[in-house]
Amino acid sequence: CNLGNISRKEMIQMLSVIIVAAGKGSRMGCVKKQFLPFHGIPLFLHSVNAFIKAGAEEIWIAVPKEDLTLAKEWLVKYQMPKFCHIVSGGESRQESVKIAFSYCHIDSGLIAIHDAARPFIRAEEIQSVCRVAKASGAAILGTPVSDTVKQVENGVITRTVPREQIYLAQTPQIFRKSLYQTAIADAHADYTDDAQLFESMGIPVQMVAGSPHNRKLTTPEDLQFLEDQSKKREPKERQLRIGHGYDVHRLVTDRPLILCGVQIPYEKGLLGHSDADVATHALMDALLGAAALADIGQWFPDADMQWKDANSLAMLKMVIKQIASLGYRVQNLDLTILAQQPKLSPYLPEMKKNLSSCLGISQCQTNIKATTEEGLGFTGQKEGIAAHCVLLLDCQ
Repeated sequence: CNLGNISRKEMIQMLSVIIVAAGKGSRMGCVKKQFLPFHGIPLFLHSVNAFIKAGAEEIWIAVPKEDLTLAKEWLVKYQMPKFCHIVSGGESRQESVKIAFSYCHIDSGLIAIHDAARPFIRAEEIQSVCRVAKASGAAILGTPVSDTVKQVENGVITRTVPREQIYLAQTPQIFRKSLYQTAIADAHADYTDDAQLFESMGIPVQMVAGSPHNRKLTTPEDLQFLEDQSKKREPKERQLRIGHGYDVHRLVTDRPLILCGVQIPYEKGLLGHSDADVATHALMDALLGAAALADIGQWFPDADMQWKDANSLAMLKMVIKQIASLGYRVQNLDLTILAQQPKLSPYLPEMKKNLSSCLGISQCQTNIKATTEEGLGFTGQKEGIAAHCVLLLDCQ
C-alpha cells in the first residue's frame, strides 16, 4: 500500500511510549487499579488509546510478570494495533521504565513515559508536551496549585511557599530519546519520576500546564470516583472528523481482481500482500486518518504473515471495531475507483452493499464511483488500479 508514513513520522518525530502498569496496588488495598474495567475496557487501555490518537509510533506497556499473558490477551481482544506491546515490569517504577525502554527503537525522536493510573489523559495534552519536548529536550505535564502552600517541620509552619512556583507533576513526561538513554544509563538512585532523574543531572525540564482532570487513581477513595465516572459520561460536543484515503496496486496475471469484496472477472488481478482490494484499503485508510489512528501499514504490516492473502473486508471490520470503541460512527463516504479496464459499473451495486453492511450504515450513506483516466498515467495504461475515499465520522 502507498501510505505516506514519512510525513506522519516527521510530524510526531518518532514518538515512542512507555506506559507503566506494573504496580501491585499496595495503596489501593491490593487492587491492581490499572486493570479495573472502565467504560467496557481495562483502565490502562484508555491511556493506550489516547497515545494512539496522539500519533505514537510504538507503545510498550510494562505489567506485573504474573499478568503478562492476560495483558497480551487484552491487546488481542480489544483490537489494539500491532505497534502496541506488553513487557514484564520490574520491582520498581524506574526498573519497569528501564526494561521497557530497552525495547524501544533508539533513534532520533521522543520517548513518553505515562502512568497507567492516569486514564483521563487527552491526546491534545500529549501533543502539547511533545511540541515543547521537541524544542527543549525535556518536558512534563503538571498543574499549578490553587491553595496556599506551607512548609512544615515537626508540626510547625516554617514558611509560606509562593504558590506561583509550585506545580503538581503529572504524566506524560516526554524527552528526547538520546538524552533519556544517557540519563537512565547513569541513574544510581530510585527516582519517583523521570523528571527528577533529569533534574539530578542538571538538565532543564520544561513544565507544560495541564488540568486537574488528568487525575491519578492511587487510594481506595479513588475507586468510588472511578465508579461514579463509570455510571456517566460527560456530555460532549458533537465532533465531526473528515478522513481521506488513497491506495494503488499493480495489475498482474495469475491474481484474482477483488474490489470491495467483489471478485470481478478479468484477465489480471491486483498484486499485494493481502487480497489487494485497493478500494477497501483506501476506505480503511480514510477511517484511520479521520480518527487519527495512523494508517493501515502500521495496523496490517506486509511483513506479518498473518495478513498474507487476507480478506480485506475482514480487515475492514477490525478497523471499524476500533473506530466504534472510540465513539465514532460513519456518516457518509464517497469512494472513487480509477481503472481503465475492466468496466466496473455492473459491479458497483454489490460493492456498495458490501461496504454498507460492514460499516453498519444505509446504502444512501455510501457512494462508489468508477472512472477511467482517458488512457493517461499508470491507471490509463492499464498498469494498475487506484482508489480515493473521503468520509465523515461523527462522535457525540
